[in-house]
Amino acid sequence: MVKISGSVEITPALGVSDAISDLISTGSTLALNDLRLLTKIYDSEAILIANEKSVKSPDKKLLFSSLMTRFKGVLSAKNYKYIQMRVPEEKIEKISKMLPSLTSPTISSISKNGTSTLQTVIKEDALWNITEKLKTFGVSQIFVLPIEKIIS
Repeated sequence: MVKISGSVEITPALGVSDAISDLISTGSTLALNDLRLLTKIYDSEAILIANEKSVKSPDKKLLFSSLMTRFKGVLSAKNYKYIQMRVPEEKIEKISKMLPSLTSPTISSISKNGTSTLQTVIKEDALWNITEKLKTFGVSQIFVLPIEKIIS
């Protein structure tokens, strides 16, 4: 066993190791480095703990609130995707209504070849069903992007 800190996911490619043990959250780093999960060792969670004096301090309350906003922002984004697409202008209203959006879609006012750009945020589990429906309405160039944080 060799303890390595830093970019441990590169060690198999360098021939330094045959396997690694690493803490992961999404698994995207594994995929980027052509690695695969062999077995899960354990599940973990983060817990914010404070003493009674800290909870009463206005400065500490502000700090706790800031931390919670950051945590919630990351956790909220986990199940959502940002999508952008070219939509035929005559179908914008109909498509906007059928999208299971987190908020109202944003539509560009600039038209190109009779289409406008529509942007919105949807739950990832609705993504494939909705993109197939969108294509039947003439929607094209559907871009799907991960969301790092949602701060509300």
